[in-house]
Amino acid sequence: INDSGLVTVHKSGSVTITAKKVADGNYGEVSDTWSFRAEKKPVTAIVTAKDKVYDTNAEAELTVTWKDGDILKGDAIIFTPALSGRFDSAGVGTNKTVTITGTAPASDKYDITLPASTTASITPKPASVTGVTVPALAYNGSEQDLLSGGTAEGGDLAYSLDGVSYTLTVPQKTYAGTYPVWYKVIAGKNHEDSPAVRVNVTIAPKPVTNPVIELSSETFDYDGTAK
Repeated sequence: INDSGLVTVHKSGSVTITAKKVADGNYGEVSDTWSFRAEKKPVTAIVTAKDKVYDTNAEAELTVTWKDGDILKGDAIIFTPALSGRFDSAGVGTNKTVTITGTAPASDKYDITLPASTTASITPKPASVTGVTVPALAYNGSEQDLLSGGTAEGGDLAYSLDGVSYTLTVPQKTYAGTYPVWYKVIAGKNHEDSPAVRVNVTIAPKPVTNPVIELSSETFDYDGTAK
């Protein structure tokens, strides 16, 4: 109660307020009593789940907020232990159902209601590739692989000679020259393609050491024709 006689009730339950006026020169003392029950304020938690990138598990991260004005200034409602959320499956999907598990904390001020579920999305995880190398190549008369190695995560390693059409077979070339090669991971379930990487692969000319040049032993008189 403050100096103006305003009574503030801080929790639910039975309340009895007695007002008294002391006696003065003209009037005797007088009092009155008012009894009532203060009920808990009903509030509903706003529970949202965060979208996440596919990570093989169905756990969801939850956030609890309240409608403006529901929780009075100076009050706080703490969930201990915290609420837990779980997607209906671990796979990629939009607006998937997230089941909310937990109980509202005991409160002598608020009647707390929790939603049973909410929704959130699981987005594809980018696929990745490591370990692709460009071999040192020299012309040997046979087709040779233009790339070697490589470990794909989240899909299949694929190759292209034009950056458009991809195949799972390592490209090969025979003749000396420089060839552009692209590679990336074509995504499997719950993943998205990795960015394409372009490399230039060179097949060097085969060195010729101490070549032997043989000339015909015959001689010809010039007659203006090719021999």
